[in-house]
Amino acid sequence: MTLDALAAATADAHEVDDAIRIGGNMAIAEAHMELGDDELEAELAALAEEGGREKEIEDLKRTEREHAEWERQQSSDSAEPQKVNRRAPGETRTPVLETA
Repeated sequence: MTLDALAAATADAHEVDDAIRIGGNMAIAEAHMELGDDELEAELAALAEEGGREKEIEDLKRTEREHAEWERQQSSDSAEPQKVNRRAPGETRTPVLETA
């Protein structure tokens, strides 16, 4: 049983060692890979375009919220009772001056 545990621990150590070695080799390969100015400019342009789209989306969402609020306000205003003109057509009121 002790030899089985030792064999399992050794196998685990080999797996960890292999993973570290592969990761190290990938890091070395990426460090030696150089990016040209054209590639950097293209990446920057893509990021700027993405940021612009996000701003447009936020602006549209804000506009939709404002429009919904305006519609709610309009519907609540129309639900309020309206003043009714109880004068007969053509009837005018004469202003009355009060004296003290």
